[in-house]
Amino acid sequence: MIGGHLATVLTPLPVLVPMVAAALTLLAGRKPRLQRGIAVLALPSWCCSSPSAVKLPLRMIT
Repeated sequence: MIGGHLATVLTPLPVLVPMVAAALTLLAGRKPRLQRGIAVLALPSWCCSSPSAVKLPLRMIT
């Protein structure tokens, strides 16, 4: 049953990660380095939390 619980936890991550990152960049104000750092951290975490979103464009290319 661990797999089912893990799926319910990981399912909302592809939505929450970009939303939280956007909120943090708004709070960062006019600090481009901080905004860039937030984006650099959010993108890989989003890609890891939703591998199907990464695989789909790769299938379209090949």
